[in-house]
Order: sequence, then structure tokens, then C-alpha cells
Amino acid sequence: MVLTLSELHMLTSAKKAALLQPLVERCESDVHLKMIVHVKPKAEDGSEQMQTMISAMKGDNAEGAKVGMLPKDKHTGKVAEVYESVLDKSGLELVDCHSGLADLLAIKDPSEVLNVKKAAMLASKVMKDFVVPQIERIVDENKKVKHSKLSTATEEAIVDPSKVNVKLRADNVDIAYPPIFQSGGNYDLKVSAFSDDSNLHDGVILVSIGTRYASYCANISRTYVINPTKKQEEEYNALLAAHETVMASLVDGARLADMVGKAAEVLRARGQEHLVDRLGKNLGFGMGLEFRESGHMLSAKNEGKAHAGMVFNVCIGVPDLVNPDAKDSRGRTYAYQIADTVVVPAVGKESEIATNACPRLWQKVSYTLKDDDEGDGDEVKLEDMTNGALPLRKTLRSDDPTYKSAEQLRKEK
Repeated sequence: MVLTLSELHMLTSAKKAALLQPLVERCESDVHLKMIVHVKPKAEDGSEQMQTMISAMKGDNAEGAKVGMLPKDKHTGKVAEVYESVLDKSGLELVDCHSGLADLLAIKDPSEVLNVKKAAMLASKVMKDFVVPQIERIVDENKKVKHSKLSTATEEAIVDPSKVNVKLRADNVDIAYPPIFQSGGNYDLKVSAFSDDSNLHDGVILVSIGTRYASYCANISRTYVINPTKKQEEEYNALLAAHETVMASLVDGARLADMVGKAAEVLRARGQEHLVDRLGKNLGFGMGLEFRESGHMLSAKNEGKAHAGMVFNVCIGVPDLVNPDAKDSRGRTYAYQIADTVVVPAVGKESEIATNACPRLWQKVSYTLKDDDEGDGDEVKLEDMTNGALPLRKTLRSDDPTYKSAEQLRKEK
């Protein structure tokens, strides 16, 4: 397939050409582009038709014409080999157009934004109506529940939306990654982190959930703090203010490189210089069909701009903080992470936080327990988990080695 300023050239077999023929008129009437279908004879390799397409690429600029390519996409088969050979001999300058195409695809149309919002709604509901009640009960009753078991139960809540009263078709829903639960001094702020087999600790608890709807991604992370210190309250509120500033700054035309600086400025204004020193190199990234659009990182080195219709995972996190007054060794080291899915608005409008349904204000994520709150310390089985917990299937999607997510199937196709 070759696209020029005024024409779309397709090289294919006679059978497929017949299927494409009804699009010829629509292409010209709807997008003002002339569609030309070149039929490759069955007994030939298509090189003659390819030469015609090469001439179309060169147009009136035979010496200085450039052709945009996606060099990372490797094609196989006889026709692909012949085309590569013809192109090499054409004298055309080949240019990597990956970043430009990525910018184009990063701007979602309304139907795509709706899919993102549905994924975000599911993530928010699971966090608010499933995860939070579980954490509250476990901590309040002093139960022993492994991070890995909480991850398993949460994944089941995601892939069966009706269990959290979300009216989405289960066939269209998937996880973007297995839910992540971390507490007790061991924290990894990367999306590649996993929920280990240690028990949930009643100190600082990080939870991250990534969901998909119709293959479109959303992400949310929350930090829950049990019996916090005054210092932790001040740190969290400063971090939240920086997070809110970045989200509000993602408007049409905003420079992505400015986001880290804006967050650092808020933290310094609140007297939290030590948090600035621990900020990551980026504060999130673009999302869509790909969970991470690497060309749209919110980093100081990215000179790109936000445009209406783009979707970002805004994620601010700080690791390796120390609480010298912790009641035990597991609570001495802690971290914070807050993440939300943000849709860049049209010009003149405010950015839309698609995961806003799940609270992140300090009074909603902090808990103070009385000293005499003692439970029996019994280990909780998944089938005993109530308040929204689900009876589990024997095999989870993320555990089944033969399972392929919608994203994997899309990439293969």
C-alpha cells in the first residue's frame, strides 16, 4: 500500500481487488483521495505493478522524493521480498515515519475516547468498591492476607464487571496487567512490578490497576496510609497537589517536557524538596491500544505537545522514604504512588480525569485505628472474602500459559 498526497495505491490479487473495488468511489467522495487498485497477475511477482507505484511516489520530483517507512515492521513472503528489492533500486530516500504516525494515532476519535472512559470507569469502580472495602476489613480485623491473593481476587473482579455493578460486556474487558498490591517496606513503582506472597501490612499500601475495554487501556494507582504521621500527611498532600497540577496542565498545545518541572515547582513551594529528589524521570505516558505510547512520555526530554483527544496515564510516585517512628521494621520504609487516566480536552476546556470516581483526597485514603483494635490474626481464604469478593475460577487469565489477551491477539493479527 502506498499513500501519496492525492492517491492511495493498493497492490493485491484479483480476488482481493474485487473486494476493494466498492471502496474506490467512497475514497474519492469521502476523503478526496483517488484509490488505484493494482492487480498482480497470478503467475507474476508483481514487480511491473510495483514500478508503476514507484513512479507515483516520485511524482514530479524524481530526484529528491522521500518515502516514509516503518522500519521496525518486518514483512515476510515473496511479494514483500520483491517490493523491498524494487524499492532499494528506486533511488528514493527512505525515512522513518514512526514518530509522525504515532502522533497521528495518539489523537483518539470520540469512539476511542469512549472506550478509554469505559476502561477507566471499570478500574475506578474495582478500586473504590472492591479493593478499598477489602483493605479496610483486613486491617480492621487484623487478618492475614497475601498480596498475591488480593491481586488474584481483584483480577477476577475486573474480568467479571457485573460483580462490581458495572454494565460492560465481559467479552470486551481485560486486564492491562495483573493488579499490583505492595506494602510492608517492599515497593516497586514500575508497571512490571508484581504482588508477592507476603501479607498485607497495615502501614502504607500501594495498589495499581490497569484495565482494557475493547483493547483500549486505562490505569489507576492509589496509596492508602494506616495510622499516618503528620509528616506523611504533608508529603502526600504536596504530592497530590503536584499530581493535580500536571493533570490540569495537559491541555491542547501543552509541552510534555514542562510537566516534570511543574510538579517539582509545586513540591518545592510546599517545602518538600526531598520528594523532588526522588521523583522519577517521567510522570507518565500516552495510552491507547498500546498501554505505553513510548513517543509520548511525560519527561523533561520530550519536546512533543499534547493535543485534544490524546489520553495520558499521569503517574507521580516517590520511593525509599523512611518513617523512624514506625511500629515495626516492615513499616520503616514506605513509598507513594498516585496515577489517573486523563483525556486532553478540546481548546478552551479543562482536562478530563476519567478515573475521578475513585477518591484520592487525603481524608479518603488515610485511616487512624485505635490502639486496642485487635483481631485474631487468622489467615483469610479467598472464598471467605466478602464485601464484593468473588468466588474464583481455578485458573486466572494471567496464570494460564495458553491464554492470549485481546492485546496479544491484536498484535498477532
